[in-house]
Amino acid sequence: MTEEADKQLNLYFSMAFGNPYGEGWKWEDVNYWARRFADIGIKHILLSDTTGVATPDTISLLFNKIPHQYPEVDFGAHFHNRYEESYAKLKAAYDQGCRRFDSAIKGIGGCPMAKDDLVGNMPTEQVINFMASEKIEHRLNLLHFESAYNKAKDIFHF
Repeated sequence: MTEEADKQLNLYFSMAFGNPYGEGWKWEDVNYWARRFADIGIKHILLSDTTGVATPDTISLLFNKIPHQYPEVDFGAHFHNRYEESYAKLKAAYDQGCRRFDSAIKGIGGCPMAKDDLVGNMPTEQVINFMASEKIEHRLNLLHFESAYNKAKDIFHF
């Protein structure tokens, strides 16, 4: 159905880096599900930290161990974090080959089960700052981003 509509399915592993409930976590469990979904033809998987528990070490571990096993799958990252944690998380994934990142202006949104109220989506402006500081080329139209940012500021009053 997605192909008929010229759309792509993005599959999110919502707590790929652990959970706030104290339950056990192993990268092999994430890999098990990556294999199952790759086997049925899923082409886009975002390793996600919807509760803000990922660390640069767990991010590096997953992006080092899993994506290269499935060259037919486009892996990306979906992080929830505090504003000041953005650079370290982006760098950890980028250094292991991740080139696809979800983000939201000012990190608006998030998960009600996050470990604290200051955890939101990865701020788009932090992704842009990361790319600038690392001298990563991109095709973003920064004037359009500024316009969207200002519109969001008017709506959300931040």
